Amino acid sequence: LDIIDTLECETLSDTIKKIRKSVPELLRYFNQASTIVKGLEDSGLDQDGLKTLCAGWQWHKMYIKSKKAGGRNYCQEHERFCLELAGGYFQEDYEIIKEQVYHELNHIVQSSAMVECVNSIIRPYLNTSHNQISQEMLNLIMFYHNHRRYNSGERAHKTPYEILSGKTQEKDWLELVFEIIGDDHASTGKTQRFRYPGFSCFKNNLHIGLCCGASDDYQSVVGSLR
Repeated sequence: LDIIDTLECETLSDTIKKIRKSVPELLRYFNQASTIVKGLEDSGLDQDGLKTLCAGWQWHKMYIKSKKAGGRNYCQEHERFCLELAGGYFQEDYEIIKEQVYHELNHIVQSSAMVECVNSIIRPYLNTSHNQISQEMLNLIMFYHNHRRYNSGERAHKTPYEILSGKTQEKDWLELVFEIIGDDHASTGKTQRFRYPGFSCFKNNLHIGLCCGASDDYQSVVGSLR
């Protein structure tokens, strides 16, 4: 960054300033990771066994992220190998220790991965809106993400709301949207405005229009979300 800054280009200099402000936040998870690993090392566990479990956890994370069957099988085989080694170190206590170590390591959150995750969620809908999107549409996407049910992975058949609150979500996210809007005004034939924290909607009979700013194709957006 210092070398680029010597070019004295105003546009690049502004970008570098933003990067420098972001770097501490992006790398903060290293401190968290060091604290968690140090705690595991000080817990009295066999150090070689702990290293194999940490390696197995890393392969497990790569298995989850892998999209292709070949890559997933490759990661799964390596995780299985690491866990077999760990089983030899911990013997009858293996299952309990493995769950403990994996649970602690799962608290390591990589900031850049979080940003990438949010971007991957929003990007398809930004594309359909020609990159012009209102706060109301962002709130709809947020509501969908918080209440949609995962189809696969460790969180399969659960919603983010259930994971965070510990409560059971009985209804589909779209049913919850209709409840927020309310069906009691359907017979009036009038367009009325309803408010939910950060969530503005209009309803005309059974026709729903979400405030999408420059994006008028709200039906296709809701359909794609579903």
